[in-house]
Amino acid sequence: MEQKQIEFESKVIKTEYKIIIPAETTDLKLIVDSDLIDDTIKIIKTKKGFRVGGAIPDLNTENPLDTDEFLGKLYHWKTNDKEVYNKYCELLGYDTETKEKVKEQYKYAISIDKYEHGSITYSISGEGYKCRWDTSYGWAVWIPCDKDIKHLDKMRNIEKRQKELYKICREALKIFNCYLHGEVYGYLIYEFSKRGKKLKTDSCFGFYGADVITAEIDRLMQSGL
Repeated sequence: MEQKQIEFESKVIKTEYKIIIPAETTDLKLIVDSDLIDDTIKIIKTKKGFRVGGAIPDLNTENPLDTDEFLGKLYHWKTNDKEVYNKYCELLGYDTETKEKVKEQYKYAISIDKYEHGSITYSISGEGYKCRWDTSYGWAVWIPCDKDIKHLDKMRNIEKRQKELYKICREALKIFNCYLHGEVYGYLIYEFSKRGKKLKTDSCFGFYGADVITAEIDRLMQSGL
């Protein structure tokens, strides 16, 4: 279907439908002029009027590795916390004094690199950006949560277990990187009558990644509040 455009004040909002918005719809002006990210704003027709939705930055997000126990844990070697440093060395099999390899690393420990150039990105060692100046190799070590460890322990095939371990780690790092890059969002969805009266409002925050919040907004715009 060819896209139409709705003009409202100085804003132009793309939509699949041609909707006539009453001039007295001051509520909509407040929404369009709010912190909603322009490229995410959508408007669709409903039986009672129209629905407006979009994404908004989540500015109150805490480190997900601190708040979500199921993402596992990261331990850094460059820290003033001796307990954290000792755990880092223990998991990777290093001597705490010399940082030399003295034993095998913990079977579920994964070495993590950090790339820092403007922004910071964590990746499994060897998989991310490789820069002699900006990449800190082995900057941290990640281990899965207790629930995932129990799941992995049940897997007898070592190759499949390692593949699953790395998959879990990548998923955790994807969420962590969204947090580091400021790519955490919420949504605002509004229901309006045909005359522009606001009927319902819904919001939720804590979505990591533009693809995730876009999919959720699309779903709610079609299903309703």
